Amino acid sequence: MKRAWTCKKITSIFFLESGDGDYENNQRYWYNYGKFNSKNEWVIDKARIYKKLILFALSKALNLCPYFSVEKVKAAVDQLRSEIIPDDLSFRIHYIDMYEGGEHLKFPENIRHTCCEAISKYDCLIEYHLKKLSGPPRNIINMQPSSAYFS
Repeated sequence: MKRAWTCKKITSIFFLESGDGDYENNQRYWYNYGKFNSKNEWVIDKARIYKKLILFALSKALNLCPYFSVEKVKAAVDQLRSEIIPDDLSFRIHYIDMYEGGEHLKFPENIRHTCCEAISKYDCLIEYHLKKLSGPPRNIINMQPSSAYFS
């Protein structure tokens, strides 16, 4: 099993691509560090991630551990994805609400992971399309056919 950031004691930023997307703090996961480019891609700010990880390690005196290596942390950060395209299947855009002149405006602020890591991409795709369907949720398993089917 690969150690997060090569040291299990570095817990300031979550290493895995996980999370349900229902959180307000934009700095819990590594993929929350970045900004949107002109092509609406989320570009990961690896320098900022590295700096925060090293500052956390120093604040906890992890650098005194003989197994701790700044170079290994840097290598782990360098191996992260450089950009993420929010596709509403794996990641979605998180908007902030603002009001200007009485008009409601939404601005893209960050990204959120949309699927729980315990379910497959196929399940995420099904969940995505089910959310897009209109109407109230129905329990299909317990639905009774109408009497028209029995006449």
